Amino acid sequence: MEPEDRVARTMDLQEDIAAKVEIIKKNAENELSLLPQGEDVPVDAEKFKEELIRITKYVEDLQKKVRIECDHFSEDVKFWAEYKTGIKEFTPWLNQAESASTEGLSKPADLPEAQALADKVHGFQKSCVDHLKVLETAEAAANKMTTH
Repeated sequence: MEPEDRVARTMDLQEDIAAKVEIIKKNAENELSLLPQGEDVPVDAEKFKEELIRITKYVEDLQKKVRIECDHFSEDVKFWAEYKTGIKEFTPWLNQAESASTEGLSKPADLPEAQALADKVHGFQKSCVDHLKVLETAEAAANKMTTH
């Protein structure tokens, strides 16, 4: 699942949880008006109150955790874009480099040809080093993501 989809799903989940929190708040208000308050509360009413408190705490904790995960996934969208950009830049070069490597090198007949060949090889080496940096940057972006 791509990070954009994760963000969308966690945002939907946040909306669902927010709706449940509203229901719980209404139930807490009803509990105050319906059940006896104070020290002489029947056992079954006290159990209901404790259960409502437990559920409220659980849902609020869940809401906080989902919010944190949504923030992480939002960050992942940025890192995912950096990763994809690096791969888009690297892949065409890799295909071209593989094709160039299968062509092989011709034996130079004289000094100018040898110098041209040396320049070609050094140029290819520099290109490899430059594109390794692109690949390492993409890897760094991928490693910053919270999920892989």
